[in-house]
Amino acid sequence: MALAELEPQKGRGVRFRLDAPDGTITVIDESYNANPASVRAALALLGQAKPGRGGRRIAVLGDMLELGDESPRLHAELAGVVDESGTNIVYACGPGMAHLWEALPDARRGAYAETEVEVSLREAAYGAHRELNVQNVKNCEDCEAVGGTDTHTCGTCGGAGAVRTVRQSILGQMVSTQACSAC
Repeated sequence: MALAELEPQKGRGVRFRLDAPDGTITVIDESYNANPASVRAALALLGQAKPGRGGRRIAVLGDMLELGDESPRLHAELAGVVDESGTNIVYACGPGMAHLWEALPDARRGAYAETEVEVSLREAAYGAHRELNVQNVKNCEDCEAVGGTDTHTCGTCGGAGAVRTVRQSILGQMVSTQACSAC
C-alpha cells in the first residue's frame, strides 16, 4: 500500500464536505482524544485552510480531558493559538472549555454550552433537536428558598432555570442553553 492511499482514522484529521444553502463547508474532524498538542495542531491545520469567498474558519471545540490541575490553564492558553491560526469564531462546550471561552475576545465567541451533548457534524451543519433536562438546585439569593409555596418567578429566565441563546452562523442556527445566572 502506498502512503498516498492511506486515509486517517475517524476523528484523526478526516476531511469531508457538507453542502450548505450558501455553499460548501469543509469539515476537518480532529475529535478523537483531544489534548493540548492535538488541538494546537488542529487549529494550525485550520489556519492553513483557504476559505472561499465569504467563508470563515470556525472551530468547534469540546473539553480536553485528563489534564488534572493544569486543565484550566491549558484550556485558556489555546486562545493564543486561536488567534495565530486566524480562526474567526469558536463554538465551545464543557467546563474545561469555559476557560478558553473567557480568554477569547467577544468577536471570536460563537456559542458556549457547559452541558456536553453528542452531536454529529452533519447535525451541527443542518440542525437537530435535542431535549436536555438540566437540574439547577440552588438557593434563591433573594429569599434563600429552594422551592415551595412562597416562591417568585425569575425575571431573567421566566422560571425555566436556563437562558436560551440563538445565533445565526454559517452552520445555520446555533442554539445554546446555559443555567440562568440570576436564579
